[in-house]
Amino acid sequence: VAALALVLTVLDAYGLYATALSGTPPMGYVAGAAAVLAALWAGYGRLVGGLRVPLPAAVVAAQLPLPLGVSAAGAPVSATAWALLVTAALDVAVVVWAKPAPVRGFAAAGAGLTGVLALLTGCELSLTAGSPVAAAG
Repeated sequence: VAALALVLTVLDAYGLYATALSGTPPMGYVAGAAAVLAALWAGYGRLVGGLRVPLPAAVVAAQLPLPLGVSAAGAPVSATAWALLVTAALDVAVVVWAKPAPVRGFAAAGAGLTGVLALLTGCELSLTAGSPVAAAG
């Protein structure tokens, strides 16, 4: 039942965008919606104990807001790399402090993925920079 409720909240977010907020930039809306859904799902999972889906789903949804928000703002690629790195650091904090093992597993996977993406983006920026000063940012 909880999984169905989570799917319905995603559909609610899409319905809100399609009907009332279609003029907003799509990537910025997705970033904001992911942040709100992650917070709601985390609160729901903590409030109603014993549910298996909401907390891991909140961790998965929390991977999106920073990188998508930075990209939606039109920031340079280096800012996206920093957003990925901050997301990875927050995932590591969840791995260290979260109690349910599935939440730690999803957070560890998210930390690994966003950390590797940040590293690859930083390497690409360093390799394509014209000088050491440009590589430093």
